Amino acid sequence: MLGTIMRGNTNADLMGLSLEELVSELEAFYELSTDMVSVSSADGRFRRVNRAWEKAIGHPAGEIAGKRWLDFVHPDDVQKTIDAARSLSASDLAEFQNRYKHQDGHWVTLSWRSTAWSGGLTYAITRVVG
Repeated sequence: MLGTIMRGNTNADLMGLSLEELVSELEAFYELSTDMVSVSSADGRFRRVNRAWEKAIGHPAGEIAGKRWLDFVHPDDVQKTIDAARSLSASDLAEFQNRYKHQDGHWVTLSWRSTAWSGGLTYAITRVVG
């Protein structure tokens, strides 16, 4: 829907919201989520993560942004993570699990649900499962 609004349709007007109000609402959901929310660029770098990432893997969100998502992946999970990322070009959704290194050194198992969108961006909702 945001893509529709951004292209000039009046859906936001029909809801009684300005684009600024809509973006503000989406920002609130982004920050309030207990799920880990991220946006990654085509080169595999996190562009943005919400605060839930800090709780899950111990690294401040500001330190995660700009790093490659493979920088945190357990060596045994690298190939399946790459395969899942590649599958996004062939399907709308990738669901997989991998292990990420916590700031204190232990491994955290994450469950991912990702989708690619125009402009080479990947959006993901991620949960700690172990």
